[in-house]
Parts: sequence; C-alpha cells; structure tokens
Amino acid sequence: MQAAIWVRGGLPVQDRPSRPHPFFTWARVDDVYIFSVYASPGLSNAEFSALLADVVEEAQGKRPLIIAGDFNAWSTEWGSSETRPRGVILLDALSAMDVVLLNTGHTPTFTGPQGSSTIDLSFASYSLTPRVSGWRVEREVFTSSDHRAITFNLSAHRPHRSSACPRRRWSARTLDVEAFSERLSGVRIPNVNATPGHPEDMAAALITAITEACDVSMSGGGARRRRHDPVYWWTDEIAALRWQCLRARRLAQRARGRAAEDARLDDFVVVRGRLRSAIEESKRRCWGALCDEVDRDVWGRPYGTIMSRLRGPRATPSREPSLVRRTVAALFPTVTEALIRPPAGPAGAVIPGVTLEELRGACTRIRDGAAPGPDSVPNRALKLAVVLRPDAFLKVYSACLSGGVFPSSWKRQRLVLLPKPGRPPDAPSSYRPLCMLDTAGKILERIICRRLEEYTEAPDGLSDHQHGFRSGRSTVDAIESVTAAAREAVGGARGSRKYCAVVILDVRNAFNSARWNNSLAALERIHTPEYLQKIIYSYFQARVLEYDTDDGPESCSITAGVPQGSVLGPILWNVMYDSILRLRLDDGVRMVGFADNIAVIAVAGTTYEVEDLLSCAIARVRDALWGLGLETADHKTEALLISRKGGWRPSPLKAASEKASKVAGALSQIMPTIGGPRSSRRRLYANVTDSILLYGAPIWSCGAGTRAGMRRAEAIHRRACLRVISGRPHLSYDATYVLASIPPLALLADERSRLYQRRHEDAGAEERQETLRRWQSRWDRSPKGRWTHRLIPNIRSWIERRHGEVDYHLTQLLTGHGYFKHHSQRYDHNASAVCPACPLTVEDAEHVFFNCPRFEEGREKLHRQLQEVARPENIVQLMLADKKNWLAVATFAKSVITSLRAEEMARRG
Repeated sequence: MQAAIWVRGGLPVQDRPSRPHPFFTWARVDDVYIFSVYASPGLSNAEFSALLADVVEEAQGKRPLIIAGDFNAWSTEWGSSETRPRGVILLDALSAMDVVLLNTGHTPTFTGPQGSSTIDLSFASYSLTPRVSGWRVEREVFTSSDHRAITFNLSAHRPHRSSACPRRRWSARTLDVEAFSERLSGVRIPNVNATPGHPEDMAAALITAITEACDVSMSGGGARRRRHDPVYWWTDEIAALRWQCLRARRLAQRARGRAAEDARLDDFVVVRGRLRSAIEESKRRCWGALCDEVDRDVWGRPYGTIMSRLRGPRATPSREPSLVRRTVAALFPTVTEALIRPPAGPAGAVIPGVTLEELRGACTRIRDGAAPGPDSVPNRALKLAVVLRPDAFLKVYSACLSGGVFPSSWKRQRLVLLPKPGRPPDAPSSYRPLCMLDTAGKILERIICRRLEEYTEAPDGLSDHQHGFRSGRSTVDAIESVTAAAREAVGGARGSRKYCAVVILDVRNAFNSARWNNSLAALERIHTPEYLQKIIYSYFQARVLEYDTDDGPESCSITAGVPQGSVLGPILWNVMYDSILRLRLDDGVRMVGFADNIAVIAVAGTTYEVEDLLSCAIARVRDALWGLGLETADHKTEALLISRKGGWRPSPLKAASEKASKVAGALSQIMPTIGGPRSSRRRLYANVTDSILLYGAPIWSCGAGTRAGMRRAEAIHRRACLRVISGRPHLSYDATYVLASIPPLALLADERSRLYQRRHEDAGAEERQETLRRWQSRWDRSPKGRWTHRLIPNIRSWIERRHGEVDYHLTQLLTGHGYFKHHSQRYDHNASAVCPACPLTVEDAEHVFFNCPRFEEGREKLHRQLQEVARPENIVQLMLADKKNWLAVATFAKSVITSLRAEEMARRG
C-alpha cells in the first residue's frame, strides 16, 4: 500500500519526488514540503526503522515541512497507554529533524473492533508552529475507514509579534563613565535632621542627581544603538588591544613604500597576535565558566539562557483597556482595613546605621542587564554611582532606617503581565503579575531583608516546616520530609505497617492577597526591632501600581499583598504565613510548607482514620487561612494514598520526562544533524534536559519502581546526547554518552543523591571523580559500542580534552555507524556488505578508514600531517595530542563519508 497527497483549492504542486518511494511520498505546496507516510503494522522493527531512515534522508534540505500519516506506533507522548518499540524508534528517527508533534488533546485517531488508539500523527517544522492552529480529530467527517479525519489550519504568514516593552530612557551601552563620574562627584546630600519627611527629600535629591548624570553620559534608548549586544567574551582589555591593533594597521598602511614599512608591519603583526591570543583566551575562560556553572547551579544562567532560545519570543499580553483593568482588579484585591501602626520604640534608642559592607553586599545581587524600574535608571549606572559615591547612599539609607521612612518614590511598581502558557488570553488568571521596582529601593529592601533574617532564622523565628524562600532549604528538603513520613508508615514490620495520605493545598492568588496587618503582627510576634517594624509599616503605605493600556498609562493604589519581584516580598510572606505552619494538629498529622503550598500528611492504621485526620486538619488549615484573608484554590488540590499494598513509588520522573521530551524536541531547532553549533555548545544545550530529568533525583533515585521510569528518561536523555554528536538514532547508549562527554543518566542521578547527602560539604569535585570511576567501569564491561571502546578506551582523557569538536562525519568514524555497507546491511538485507574495491572484504569503518585503497591518497596525506601512521589503537591519542591533528583527522573523515554517501545515493537512484 502506498501513501498519497491530495491537493485541493487550485494550489500548484511546485515539486515532487522523481521516483516513487515505498510507504511514503512528498510534495511541495506553497513553499511547504508535505510528507505523507503509511507504516504498515506488518513491518518489523528493522523495516520500520529503515522506512524512517529513508524519510529522514529524503527530507534533507527540505524546509519547512509537515510529516503526517499512519505510523502504527504507540507512545505516551501522544496519548497511548504505553510506549512500544516502534514509538521509541519513531522519536529517535525524528529527533534528527527540527519537527514538533502537532497532536493535542490525546484524542484517539483510530477506532476499531479491538478498541481505540492514537496512531495517526502530525509533525511540523519548528518554524511552522506559529502558523499552525486548530489541530483536531474530526468526529463527523466520513472517511470510509476506522481512521478519523484530522484537520488543522496553516496560515499564509507568520503572525506579527508586537512588543509591549516600554522604551528605556537611557541606553546603558552608551554610558560615558568619565562624564557620569564628573557629574556625580559634585552631588551634595543634606545632613540628617529632625525635619519630618527629610529622608524623602534626601532620596529624591540622590535620584535627581543620578538621573542628571545619566542625561549627560548616555544617549536615549533609541539613539546610537548597536545592531547587536557585545559578545559574551568581550572585555576592556580586548577593547584596548583592538584599538591598538587598528592604530597599528593604519600606521602600516600609511608606511607603504617608505623606509619604515617593514617595522610598521612587524608592529602590526605583534599587536594583532596579542589581540587574537586575548580573544581566544577570553573565549576559553568564559565558555569554561559557563559550562562549570551548569554543575554548580542547574537552574542558573546557562539554563535560563538556553530556555530563552527554546521558548522563542515571549507572547505579548493584550493591552486592551477593559481586559487590563479586569486583570488588575482580579489580581490585586482591595482591602479596606486601616494599617495598624507598630509600637513605638524606647526614646533615644540607637539605630545602627548602614555599613559599607552591607551596601556592597546588597549591590552584588544586582544584574547589569536586568530591566530597570519606573525611574528607568540602568542598573549598570546605579552600580557605578554606588562605587563612586558610597557616602551618599549610606547617608540616605541610614536616614531612612533612623526615620522609619521608606521613600514614596521607591514604592511605585510598574506592572508587567506574563502570560501563562496554554491559558485563555481573556482570563485574568492567565497572567502572572511581575512588579518592576526601582533598583535603588531594592538595595534598601535587601539591607532590611538581611537584618530581618537575623530574627526569622533565630531558634524562635520561622517554623522549620517552611522550606520556601529560605537559605539552605530547597524543594528536595520539602519532598524528603514528605517521603520520610511515608517510608516510616509503610516500611515497618508486618503488623505495624500503616497507611499514609498526602494532600497538597494551594492558596488562591496568595502573594497579592496577603494582609499587611497580619505581616506586621507576625513581625512583632518574633520580636523584630521596632525600627524595622516602623520602616516596613512605611513600606506598606501608599503603594502605587502603574500599568499601560491602549488608552495610555494608568495607575491605582495597592492595599494588600507583597510585590512579586521585590526583595522583601518573600520574607514578609513567610513571616505572615508562619502561623499556618504552627497550627496544632492531631497526633499522626504533620505539615510541610513550600512558599504558599502546604502538604498535609496523615498516618494511621486504617484508611478511615486517615480520612478523619485529614478532614479535621484541612478544615483547621482553611479556617486559619480565612482568618488571614486567604483561601485555597480547590481545583489545584491533589491527594495521594500510600500503603504497603500499593507500594511506595515517589517518582516524579513521568512528569519530568514529558517536559524533557518537549525540550529535547525543541532542541532540534538549534541542533540540526548536519551544520549548526559546534559540539561543545550542543553539550551545553543538552544539559537543559539533565536539569529537568534530574529534578528531585535524591528522592526518586532510591525509590522502588524507578527502573521503568528511568528507562523512558534515559531514552530522552540519549536523544539529546545524540544531538550533541550528530549521531544516528541506532547508536548504542554507552557509545553515545562517551562521545558526548555526558555521563549516563543513572550515574548522574546517583551523583546528585550523594551530593545531597553531603550538601553541607564542598564535595562536588570528589563526587564527580567517583562518577567518572563508575562510568569507566561500566564502559569497560559493556558489550555494546566495542569499536568506539577500541578507539577511546579511557573516558577521562576524552572528556577532559582542551580542543576538538565532534561532528556528523567524525562521529561515523568513531562509532562505525554510517554509510558503511556492513552497517547498511542491517536495514537492507538485499544489499551486499562486501567492499566494491576489495573482494571478500567487509566494508566497515576500520577497513574504510585504515585499509581501503579507494582512499589511499587522503590517508597518505593524513599520515604526513600526523607524522605517524594512524591505526585504530593510536588515532584518538594523536587527535588529543594536538589541535592540528584533530582537524586533520576530521577533514579526512569528512572526505571519506562524503564519498561513501555519494556512492550510496548513486546505488539507490
């Protein structure tokens, strides 16, 4: 049976295959390549893999494309009850293409006598996804078969994305440091006196001086803008060397035909060499720092950088006035109760002024590239102002603390609505409110926050059950508290085992609904100094929210909540929420909190007792929340019953695998099989899947029932590693990991678990060495990838190399999987494995690269460049010894693979 494409509506077919293909065909319509595939259920897995290899081969260079058809493949990624081998083969094959799955809703596409299933799939190029909409399975359309019709819309053009970001007043890239310093040096801040409101005037004078310095030292946001941001490796030293290089080149050019020509040219060559060396060293240092940061902070800058590329441009929220006003009214409720003034401190109490160490510590958390607040002062300029005039900032901040005044100019918050993915755009709950605040005010907030932490982290401070927004506590700690209770309940001896139930409660619009009086009362309860209570009281007063609509800018008063995006917000929330976590509950019930989420855990001998305990506990929690002006979001409530009979399987791997699978698919956009970024950059991209898959690894890695989830997670992890090395989908797991220089997922999970057990030690380097030792032992014992093991017996020397990129052609030499007849025969039993130039000799990687006379000329050239005869036992050592050797081997591999591919295409055609 063949596949077909029916083009309607008078659209011309611009291109089509020159010869028919079994089980698939394609056509180019309106500059989009459409592939139709039918994979019969009678095909073996090897034949199915060969069919997909032909589709991938035919699709080379054809973009954008849509691939649709009946694949008869099962996978949980498109709604099947389980993942079968054909589903894994399909995902691996299509991972070499920049396509994403269009199926949504997990609606069955086939209904037969034996049941329903989802076997009709649609894939589209990543670049086409903004143009695709309305994918659905039609129920009313007659198809004369058990398969249902599938329809979707493809718009003619990519939708226009408008930017709603406010235009910045100054461009930090044009900052003239000398002009800024000269202007700011004459600033005079008046001394503190007893005049009411004087800190307000001092803060206003300081910000006025900074804005005037910005005016004389920077251009407007739209003037003299560079086409691109500076590259990540650019430094002041490189800028100076570049200026010297340009000057030396001009002098050499002007000296042509004169006596000083040779001397000028020599000077230019020397300076140019210094510049190149500085650039290379800076690139190596900055790239190494970025890669090292992945191990130190899995959710840090590398993760954010890569995910920003995968997500693409952020969806722009609507500025329609009625929608924005409804959203603001829903997310920022109005509270009419008056603020209760905190108790006055003793007369003449000494209030410690702000120290230079406090000021510098608060400034270290400011990122240069972060968006400014309503005053539009770039963070780079403000940090420079702190360096130039710390005395002015110390005077202002100390006056604010002593006077108990938080300046009103720093209480303006500019609203940015971030759309939540997959939510209806006309619903207020579809947006996450982020409040942009002036950086000068956030510095004061951080100073206050660090002083508050002395009391919240004291023995009689916050409850130990709160794990959110606290140093040294994480989600893993919160999960461990829950799992420890479950293990204790179900892990006892026979007769003492109990039931354990966990209910997760979420608070509706929590941070914007927090009552200020409750926070102030909680501060007094933990014996916070009066001067801190007083300035926080001022912090709450007269807050203003500013937002933009199509009718122009608008504003409203804020009477509750902690600003999302502020520094003080998290700690003030914890202080107010602490009373919930200190509720006295029945024996057998405990609570674990993380930010606004609460896990209520009940342990008892029978399910009836568990139900009673949970009902009482949840009722008390809801009553306590009501007393704080909060309520639970019941639609987000989740419950789980754990018993010995059902087993204890704390495995978040399924959800993590689903998210990682989507990310791995999106990586295809920036990591094509041929071309694209180099392998070292691909490796950094692939680390995103590690961060997702290994989330909570210290918990689930030691749980029962992990093996099945681990197999699926490893398949996704391997798919990302294949993209790193541009490898073929049938490459063994072990060889893939070694060539990608990424340890297997199971070993990484064990390492995370060991590091968690030693989280109070600096054991990262030691545990990584242990992982390498285990990896090497596994590599030596594995029966797979033996050709790669013959070339790379030592993993450490390979992954610690200081040069060398792996690409599509070099991978085929190092794996033996490629355009070799011995390898192709596995998928085409009618083909011969014999070398066409060497009778009775099998054409495999070793024969082609090291013995075949067809490539003798290139091989001799390679030996001259290496100054040694290359053999399987020494070729990798020669590559690692010198960068030129590596490039020589990679060039020879590319020429050989290109020739073999041309022979294969000629044989097929």
